[in-house]
Amino acid sequence: MSSKLNKKDIFNFYFRWLGWSHQAYNYERLEAMGMTWALIPIIKKLYSEKEDQIAAMKRHMLFFNTEPFHIGIAIPGIVAALEEEKASGANISDDDINSVKIGLMGPLAGIGDSWFQGLVFPILWSLGASMAIEGNILGPILWVVFFYLQMIGIGWNVFKMGYTQGKNAVANILGSEKFKTVFEALGILGLMVVGALGANSVKAALNITFNVGQTPFDIQGFLNSILPGLVPLAVIFGVYQMIRRKVKPLLVILVIFAVGLIGGYFGFLTAG
Repeated sequence: MSSKLNKKDIFNFYFRWLGWSHQAYNYERLEAMGMTWALIPIIKKLYSEKEDQIAAMKRHMLFFNTEPFHIGIAIPGIVAALEEEKASGANISDDDINSVKIGLMGPLAGIGDSWFQGLVFPILWSLGASMAIEGNILGPILWVVFFYLQMIGIGWNVFKMGYTQGKNAVANILGSEKFKTVFEALGILGLMVVGALGANSVKAALNITFNVGQTPFDIQGFLNSILPGLVPLAVIFGVYQMIRRKVKPLLVILVIFAVGLIGGYFGFLTAG
């Protein structure tokens, strides 16, 4: 059997991992079974002996878990490169391959999850949800299209980099100035979107008016002249401070409910 992989083999591995990495997800080994299943065609091509194929599958059935679609996907690419080198006679042991996987899965998952859950989801979901609330059917459609475009565009290139550069891929990815610039720019954009989402979603306003001499003075109108959305911002920061001080989520919800109920009953707080 051939000890060299071609473009078709690599793409097939990428496709299998992308679509089925979580189909056998379990709390004992997490993504290990998905990794092993995705590798089966490569293992069969690289190793002619049945014993070597079994050994390869066994070493990939050990615990493995990472962010699977954007940055962590570099690890399957690196694994394919290591298996190819091992099949070609390189001095690479089972422990070497698993050490690389275990050593990289945590750091890359941290970066990938920050991108995936901290940036992509809030930005695309807020845009899609805003359009959907207004009755625009393009909201959910654009969410799906843009999500998969960025996932495949980033994931495929990171996966290929993992394969072509092996263990050096991670240093090249993280050390890239373009990567840092894009990540920082999207971080700023993500914060702007989250801020706009909070201003539009949190509805709170003060309903307090009193007379200054013969002139009525509206506190909410005064606050709007200084900084529109100041009350919703105060609510958001209040919740943030409670969470920061490790107040239990249930208690946070009860506090919000109590403030809203009391404010509404006495009439000094409205939904804006």
